[in-house]
Amino acid sequence: MQLEDLVVVKNIPFFCILLSRDQNSSLSVNPLYSFPLLGLLLISLLKQPVKSEIHAHNNCEDPNIGTFLIVSQGIDQDIPIGQLQLETWNKNGTLSGISFLRKGRKYRSVAYNGRWQSINDCNVKVSRSNVGMNSNVLLKTNGDPHFGIISTLGVVASERWFPQVATPCTEDTIAGEVFSIQEGHQFRNGQWQPNRVIQREQWRGWRMSGHAISSYSGQFEEATYQGNFTRIDNCIGSIKQQDSKGVSYAYVAILRSDGKGYAYLQTQGNALTVAVLDRVLK
Repeated sequence: MQLEDLVVVKNIPFFCILLSRDQNSSLSVNPLYSFPLLGLLLISLLKQPVKSEIHAHNNCEDPNIGTFLIVSQGIDQDIPIGQLQLETWNKNGTLSGISFLRKGRKYRSVAYNGRWQSINDCNVKVSRSNVGMNSNVLLKTNGDPHFGIISTLGVVASERWFPQVATPCTEDTIAGEVFSIQEGHQFRNGQWQPNRVIQREQWRGWRMSGHAISSYSGQFEEATYQGNFTRIDNCIGSIKQQDSKGVSYAYVAILRSDGKGYAYLQTQGNALTVAVLDRVLK
């Protein structure tokens, strides 16, 4: 048999059968060629990707009960806002918390209460009374709140949530190297203008020193700074800093009790920055 005598029968589902033409011009299956090639064809077919059904619903565990650090940033009727909160969820659906809020040049801290309610598998509605702002929150698979959107009329702002475990904050909680990338505003020439800052700092014994690189309305600045943290209530405290240009800064700060960093909110008049700072864990 010559190679030109080979005939391939096509359009048979899943495989092709290789045939040979004998001396009597009749077709017969040549096992020498058909079965090895059939095996190779089947292997090739089995390797082809198979589309699987995509499931739209990801099940989450029940919302976790406990205390959370919440960091919010956005605008309220064209005025920049920033907020830090410590909020505790109870099993009966009630909640209580403390809020540190900047709206434009105004700053206030206030205690509040409210309720949380599961809307569906991974979504929780949070209603806060008094001066608190309501929000809708997405859960992680393990039941921890992760991201939120403020639902109060007129406010466009998002939330980041961090579990705040019941552990005392000490000097060791924040000791070491900390990095941050920040978005903020400063009030200049009668309007709020954007700024961006990156920082690297070292903490030792409630004191920090660092290096900041900034862009204020497109103007580049670089400075070193020093400061200290004063505890007010366990993980809550205040930070006072001064940079190499002689500029002073004041913040309310909340340390993350898991040792992963802290969050702060600028409290003085013409500048508004809220940030999450990440501690480098060795």
